[in-house]
Amino acid sequence: MSEDHAGLVLRPADRSDDAELRRLNAEAFPANPKTRADITAWQWWDNPFGETIAHVWEDDGRLVGQYIAYRIPARFGGEPGRIAIGVDLAIAPSHRGQGLGGPLIDACFGQATDEGTPFYSYPNQMSVGGVSRGGWVQVDQLEVRVLPTGGRWRPLRVLGARVRMPSGIDVEVLDVPPDDVDALWSAVERHHPYGVDRGVDWWRWRYAEHPDRPYRILAARRGGSLVGLSAVITRDDLGGRFHCLLELLAIDGTAARAIVAAVRDGAVGSADGIATTGVPGSRLSELAGQAGLLRVPPRLLSRPIYFGVVPHPTIVPDPTAVPWSTAWGDLDHI
Repeated sequence: MSEDHAGLVLRPADRSDDAELRRLNAEAFPANPKTRADITAWQWWDNPFGETIAHVWEDDGRLVGQYIAYRIPARFGGEPGRIAIGVDLAIAPSHRGQGLGGPLIDACFGQATDEGTPFYSYPNQMSVGGVSRGGWVQVDQLEVRVLPTGGRWRPLRVLGARVRMPSGIDVEVLDVPPDDVDALWSAVERHHPYGVDRGVDWWRWRYAEHPDRPYRILAARRGGSLVGLSAVITRDDLGGRFHCLLELLAIDGTAARAIVAAVRDGAVGSADGIATTGVPGSRLSELAGQAGLLRVPPRLLSRPIYFGVVPHPTIVPDPTAVPWSTAWGDLDHI
C-alpha cells in the first residue's frame, strides 16, 4: 500500500526500518527510549504476542512520520484475544503541519480492525484530537490514587491514611515474577473481563524480559499461596518521588493492603509516596482504595490520562459499554 502526499509515500514498516525509526524517534522525541535498538527489539520486533503494526511516511528514503502499535494478550468478555496498543505517533519537526498524522492513524486503525485486533491507546493532549477523528472512542479519564509517605509532597498530605500490615501475609521482593502467577490470575481474572490478560506470559515479557528490568516485583503469600502481586518502579512524577504500582493483582483488599504496607515500610526504598492509576470503578481502583490509596482530585494533576478504544464491529462494538481493566504497566514508557 502506498499513497502519494506532496511527494511523500505512506507505507507499512517492518524490522528492516528499525534504524530509521529509531533516528526519527530521536529527532521527534529525544527522551523516547525507542531510540535504543534493544528496546525496539523487545517491544516491537521480538514481541511474542504477534506482529507489530507500523506505518510510516517516507520522503526520499528518509522516514519523516510513524505510528506504531504492538500487540499484547487480552481478554474480551472473558475470552482470550489480542489488543494492539498504539504508541509513538511521531512526525519529524521538518514535516509538521502537513496533515501527516491522520493517514498514519487511519492506516494503523484499519489494519488492526481488518486483522481482528481491537486497538487502544492512551493519547496525550497533543494527539487526542487526531485519534478521535480517526475513530478512537474515549472510555474514561484514568484516576490517580496516592498514599503520601514522606513530608516533601504537600498535596493530600493531611489526608494520609494509616495502613497496617495484615497478619498472616508475607510479602517478598523479587527481581522477576514468580512461577505461580497463573494460579493468582485464574483466581481473579473474572474481575478483569476486558483488558490485558495478566497471566504469566504478560508478566514475563513486560517485566522480566525488559532490557533494563528497572522493576521490583512484590509477591504476597498467605500460607504459601500467592494472593497478591505488584510490579513497582520508583520515579519522579506527580511533583515528587513516588513508588509507582504498575500492577496490583490481589485476591482481596487485605492482600492489596499487605503489598502497599510493605512498600510504605521501605521494601523497595524510600519515596514521598505510593501511587497507581486505573479506570475509575475498576477492580484495581477498588483494591487501591481498600489498601489506603486516596484519589487525587483532577485539578491537582498536571495532565489528564486519557484511555480509549477503537470500536471493533464484532469483538467490542461499543467500548464505553463494557468494564475495562487497565494498569499503569499498560503504558509502554514507564
